[in-house]
Amino acid sequence: RGATTRAPTSRSSMAMKRKHSRDSGREGERAGTKHANAARHEAICSKKEGDVLNGGKQPPKHNNTGGNSARKRAKQDVQAAGEACSQRASSVSSVNDKSSSSTVLRRQALSGEAFASAKQFFQQSQPYRHVWLRELFNEKKLRAVREELLALQRTFKETDLFRVYQTGDLANIDPENPLHAEKLQATLQLRSEIYSPAFRQFVQDVTGCTELTGKTDCSCNVYEKGGHLLCHDDVIGTRCISYILYLSRPGHEWTASQGGALELYARDASGAPHASPCGYVPPHFGSLAFFVVTPGVSYHSVQEVLSDEPRLSISGWFHAAAPPPNADSDASLAQLQRHAAAVAQPFHKLDVPTSSTPDTPGTVAPPLTSGIPTAASLLTLEHRRWLSRYVNPAYLTDETIGAVRQQLASQRLMQLSAFFTSSFIKDLLAAAAETDRSELPAKGSPPDYTIGLASPEWDAIGPPQVQRYLRYTKRSEPATDQPEVASRRAGMHLCRVRALLRSAAFARLLAAFTGYVPRAVRAEVRRFRPGLDYTLAHVGQLSQGRRGGGGGGGGNSAAPMVEATACFVPAVRDPPKRAARLWDSGDVGGFECFVKKEDEEAPAEVYRADESDGVTCMHAASNCLNLALRDADTMKFVKYVNSEAPGSRWDVAAEYRVIRVLKKGEKAASSKKRAGGTSSS
Repeated sequence: RGATTRAPTSRSSMAMKRKHSRDSGREGERAGTKHANAARHEAICSKKEGDVLNGGKQPPKHNNTGGNSARKRAKQDVQAAGEACSQRASSVSSVNDKSSSSTVLRRQALSGEAFASAKQFFQQSQPYRHVWLRELFNEKKLRAVREELLALQRTFKETDLFRVYQTGDLANIDPENPLHAEKLQATLQLRSEIYSPAFRQFVQDVTGCTELTGKTDCSCNVYEKGGHLLCHDDVIGTRCISYILYLSRPGHEWTASQGGALELYARDASGAPHASPCGYVPPHFGSLAFFVVTPGVSYHSVQEVLSDEPRLSISGWFHAAAPPPNADSDASLAQLQRHAAAVAQPFHKLDVPTSSTPDTPGTVAPPLTSGIPTAASLLTLEHRRWLSRYVNPAYLTDETIGAVRQQLASQRLMQLSAFFTSSFIKDLLAAAAETDRSELPAKGSPPDYTIGLASPEWDAIGPPQVQRYLRYTKRSEPATDQPEVASRRAGMHLCRVRALLRSAAFARLLAAFTGYVPRAVRAEVRRFRPGLDYTLAHVGQLSQGRRGGGGGGGGNSAAPMVEATACFVPAVRDPPKRAARLWDSGDVGGFECFVKKEDEEAPAEVYRADESDGVTCMHAASNCLNLALRDADTMKFVKYVNSEAPGSRWDVAAEYRVIRVLKKGEKAASSKKRAGGTSSS
């Protein structure tokens, strides 16, 4: 087969853009927040000025002044509330809409045995303190709220962290706007009661948290089939209590087979969350879950929704007067980098070869000469003959190498299809397919975090606020009496690919493709399982592995990180053509994305759903090599592989520290300039 190159694509179907935004009402609380996971989660609840009933357009006269006055009146009405449980319950009615004959909150649920039960639940809960209440609200009132919210304008949003439909900020609903008052009467009453002094006091008494302010901060989220929200801790600004009010279909008991549960994570001895959750809260209609937002502790996620029944909820926060302890961005970034570095593979130095043997283990890097290296100067006939046993010979011609270099220079990303020879990867694809057939459940099944871990050579890699996937690590030869396991065979065949990507001959080919000479390399064998695995973009990637340390091999700080990822996606749960279309659509995830970090002056980093530039992707495909020149301002991620994927994404991901070979005369000119400077001084 001939060489087939493919340019990166913009995610127009997802319509994502890495964009900074700053809301005047949250400028202060966001100013110190640069943790990428938390900042991206801000997109789910970011304030959107305007009319939630009119697709975000500005209302004719009013903005939120009516809401402020209503809250002021509510505060005056219940000023004396909160002294005792009975006073708390009776004061709820005073913050209700005047035309309503009953409250949304059930008075008896805020006092007496119900209050004691809630407090006991909170104190005994694991893996961290949280509470789940099912008898707190008037069902008839909540049904009315649900109907109103379903009629609101919703916007589809997808980033590395989540996939969700979201309304505008419910804090912007104005009770003095006649349209809002008519169309969102039940929602206004619910919002008023949830943020009333009485209910805030109830939350404080249950959790023992600091005093809560009257700030309103909530939105409606709809997770349809495939919707999800990956692991994060909710720490942004002055958030103190996170809550979720579930409004899924009433009269329907939500089951585990439908997914959509709130997942809670315990921490290991280092303080990092475990790769898999250990606590679950189902999204039953009318139930309320809430927990204290604690930096480095309150890790949670929303499991992928597996059914056609949407998961509707109101998510929000109660705020304190000041951020929680240890919530500053520098501490969060340091913790993230520490946890990520703990599981990162070390770099191995690539030495200038001392012989012409192309496959000398552990050595690499062509000799440095003046002028940018060319295919002719880097790849001898002997190199090409050796590489042709593994690499499609069409990629070893001077013409193809020149075309690859030209496209990489202009676009920085490229996918090389049918890259490896069929004989080299035949057994790999067979072992990977056999593994998937024996281990993966049917499409749309609830996640099983033990999949793939039966073989001791495969480890679950976290921490989940950064990544989750399986890594193959061959510790020793298997005992002769051990049964042969397909996943072990797949791992060993992928290790052969890894050895190729670390070989001297491949380093020469890579230098010919890119114009940069590899000086150090690290590579790992990975498996991304459907319904489980992903990596997230984070600011720690901007410096991680670029210079010094970690196993040697200095690179040029001005040069990009050169990355080569060999990808394999054998068709298991779909026919081959349909499987290829699914991966190519991006709808099942598994694609590799590169995102530029923009201006430091705007700390809130958000993917916007209304524009498509700024994010470039390479979709998962079998037998391809993805090449990237990742600059110092670029982050990356592998999108969550959802439960409808045709199978696992298997890959070998290699990163190379490189140096740029100077153009002829460039070094001499620089030397003369330095010499001239010394002379004049």
